Amino acid sequence: MIILSMDERKGILELKVETEEDLWLLDLMISENDVVYAQTTREVKAKTGGKSRRLPMILGIKVKKTEYHPFTNRLRITGIIIHGPEEFGLHGHHHTLSISIGHIITIVKEKGIRKSMLKKIKLSERIKQKIAVVAIDYEDFCLALAYSHGVKVLFTESLNIPGKASALREKVLEEKIAELVKKTIQAILAENVSNLVISGPGFLKEKFAKMLRENLNITGIGVNIIVEHSSTGGVRGAHEVIKSSVLRKFIKHFELTEKEKLFEEVMRRLSLEPEKIAIGLNEVARASELGAVEYLLILDRTLKDLACKESKTLEKILSNIEEYSGKVKIYTTHHDAGVQLKALGGIVALLRYPIRRDKA
Repeated sequence: MIILSMDERKGILELKVETEEDLWLLDLMISENDVVYAQTTREVKAKTGGKSRRLPMILGIKVKKTEYHPFTNRLRITGIIIHGPEEFGLHGHHHTLSISIGHIITIVKEKGIRKSMLKKIKLSERIKQKIAVVAIDYEDFCLALAYSHGVKVLFTESLNIPGKASALREKVLEEKIAELVKKTIQAILAENVSNLVISGPGFLKEKFAKMLRENLNITGIGVNIIVEHSSTGGVRGAHEVIKSSVLRKFIKHFELTEKEKLFEEVMRRLSLEPEKIAIGLNEVARASELGAVEYLLILDRTLKDLACKESKTLEKILSNIEEYSGKVKIYTTHHDAGVQLKALGGIVALLRYPIRRDKA
């Protein structure tokens, strides 16, 4: 999520939605009676009569409710129109804004922007993981970082492999791949890359991926790797992969896997190390003050409720976690781990060290 402009005193925040996670966080951030402005379409009929038409326009609505739909990647914001083109007489009518990745929206909060809201935006920035893309064929190689606004090319090379008739072809190819693997490992270490997509049109990408995995295993470097098809190697191939849906699916898979593993650790500690876990708002708040929170696991609905009812406590918890370099993971009941987290009260922390619970 990118903050395009902000006036904390007036409570005005203009944002660009970059990821599916941003839609989720917006659902948590937007409250009833906030005013939201966004580009939308509306079916209107001219005052002189005639057929109705669906026209693009910017509308401002006073929010009644929000609904996040994770399987359609859309956030629906329903409310009453308070601002729009006057010639269509839309003021006072109901309307639903459908927000998706790439949308720019403006949120106006009557009571100003709370620190907890800015903390949520910071969470969205921290959630993002660095992804690199390798695009390789028998002519060109490219290693690039993927960003929402484009591509940062780390390095490119021409392979200059001898023709199929050459007796040296396989030897030169092996040496070149080994050299590229070495350079790739150096680059992903320097850039702190945690995810890598290896792409290309033929079997060469598999050969590169195999050698890279072997070298990463030897050095003990943990990188998530998937192999995908692209029609070409080099910079063009990297752009092709980044424009596809591969990266979004990649991040979603590994983020979900990490959340499941963290909740498995919660259940393990509940039975074996109960003093290394905090359950409920009060225990989590105390642990955060001691700098003991390594991971905060919180249900999306719990986060939204606390932002309304316990905003000062929530702000303090998030500030403490940030100060001591802890991490926050937001769960939803659309997945099993979220359902189980709800049964524990919706907020749990994994601790760096044991904390003795106060006796009742």
